[in-house]
Amino acid sequence: MKHMEGKALWITAIVILLMVALILTSGSHSVQARSKGYSVQVPADVEWVSTGIYIDASSGPVLLSISTKGGVLTGPVNIYGGRPMGPEGSVWFCYDQPGNDFYCALDGQPWGRLIGRIGPFGEPFDIGNVNSITINTSGFLYLTINDFLGTYYDNKGEFTVLINR
Repeated sequence: MKHMEGKALWITAIVILLMVALILTSGSHSVQARSKGYSVQVPADVEWVSTGIYIDASSGPVLLSISTKGGVLTGPVNIYGGRPMGPEGSVWFCYDQPGNDFYCALDGQPWGRLIGRIGPFGEPFDIGNVNSITINTSGFLYLTINDFLGTYYDNKGEFTVLINR
């Protein structure tokens, strides 16, 4: 009987370690720490990506430098063409259409533009192709491209965003 109790204890310990590892790695999507910052993959077909980067603005605004590479398409290639957009987005703008129940991740900004928010329910803000942003709110940084919420499934491409504190 003691052998069974010892075995159950080991199994419980392994399950707990696996759960802790899962919790510690969840909430981030392909984030790599580098000596000069964090590299984050932002796929166009994912609505919001947690960078895993916690911004602590409790002592004042936090300045982040940003560099973005890559290109995205917001919609099927056969309809919208095959020319990827950079982080500045397209020449066309996304506007909320409440009558059709379509809402942009950030109303009034270009389709495909890089945008962010602090926390899973924070107010979205424009990033685009800037070199730096100032964050005044504490929480985890999330990134996405601008598109109608709920319609990211047909998007293509991704951005690689390098973030330095």
